[in-house]
Amino acid sequence: MNQPLGQCGDYFEAMLQQVRDLSLDMIICSCGEAAPRGEQMMSSLRALDARILFSKVAVTPGSSLICAQFPRGSLFFGISAEPAAMAAACRFFLMPALARMQGRAAERPVLARLAPPLWPAASRLPSFRRARLYQHADGTLMVQIPRSDDPLALQGGRGTNAWAVVPPHAPTWRGE
Repeated sequence: MNQPLGQCGDYFEAMLQQVRDLSLDMIICSCGEAAPRGEQMMSSLRALDARILFSKVAVTPGSSLICAQFPRGSLFFGISAEPAAMAAACRFFLMPALARMQGRAAERPVLARLAPPLWPAASRLPSFRRARLYQHADGTLMVQIPRSDDPLALQGGRGTNAWAVVPPHAPTWRGE
């Protein structure tokens, strides 16, 4: 059942109190301007007996993700309202959680070589990027990341067919 609850603003804790007792599998809060941030959100969750499973993940975009579980089992995800972070959180955290709830097997990653030109700057964190997966003439599976300053810019996402998880400190090459 999908129940959009609208904006909560200063009423975040009251809204959580209402939904915590419903038979919901997952509660997703896109943390826009009106939502509480970090410690304030975790404080509200703890006040309602939610157990914080994790907060702040070491990835980019999407590091401000919060996940908690209420006593009756409902999962809560607080995700950034920034589009790139929201898309990455949905793809790499929410979708796997939903798949597990449905009893589906874990997804297996496909390993591919990064194809030049490599545009993202080297990062100390793993990076989630939209990419194009293809097979090179020699049979090697390759992944190419479109040039873009924004990991999920509309122009950069056009023509992509996969997500790439770029490891920290991956070499970058700005080809011609």
